[in-house]
Amino acid sequence: MPTFGLAINASNVTQSAAFFCEVLGYEVQTSVGDWYRSLARSDMQQMAIDFVQKDHESLLKRQFQDPAGFLLAYIVEDIQQMYKKIEDLGVPILTNILREPWGQTRFQIEAPDGLIIELIELVPPDPEWLKAQGLDA
Repeated sequence: MPTFGLAINASNVTQSAAFFCEVLGYEVQTSVGDWYRSLARSDMQQMAIDFVQKDHESLLKRQFQDPAGFLLAYIVEDIQQMYKKIEDLGVPILTNILREPWGQTRFQIEAPDGLIIELIELVPPDPEWLKAQGLDA
């Protein structure tokens, strides 16, 4: 049973759930009408992602707005392989692969409803960058 959940308001719950299943490997755990889906991954059993129709009666009116200032980040094993998969699926890619000195290789994509997802491969940080930040290399 998940111990952490994230609810995302979606204009099309079916489309959003399908995107997360196809692109990020989730599986639908619960489906209620066309207004609710709960998803989970076998390798992340502590976390569930729920999609709720953005104008559903269970939400506060202020929750009807599109997400802003929010992104989901996922750690992946092979950033190049994931980039190719995303490209092959025709998902909008917002940034090229970037190598960051703090120890990330990353890129961002756009999910339904404009949700930004960042995919990250952890790599060794640049020792000079660490030193400049006052951190031990």
